[in-house]
Amino acid sequence: MYFPIVTALLALLSHAAFAQEPMRGIFCDTQAQLEKVVLIGTAEGNAGAGIEAVNKSDGEHACVYTTILGVRGKVVATVASPEGLLDIVTFRVQAIATPIGMIPVEERLWFTLVSSDQRAT
Repeated sequence: MYFPIVTALLALLSHAAFAQEPMRGIFCDTQAQLEKVVLIGTAEGNAGAGIEAVNKSDGEHACVYTTILGVRGKVVATVASPEGLLDIVTFRVQAIATPIGMIPVEERLWFTLVSSDQRAT
């Protein structure tokens, strides 16, 4: 008797825990690459310099600035920037923005930055 109710409740909870959200920002293949973007971007005064440096050393698309759709994961580190503390979080990317709209991509894990006061609760 309770099984259908429990099943429905678990389905609702799992959907809420893994809700997709759009996010615009810097995305890198690894945490170390993202930390390097912040370090160089802070020293140079712009994040573009950090992205360019990482892509030059680690591959053309190691880090990108774009809009994606996916599921935010856990905080893996916190870094300091001129704007304050930023959390490095994992982000399971499921679609990426293009001029014609969001295009589904093979799901992958990227790393991105959010301000520490935007932590998911």
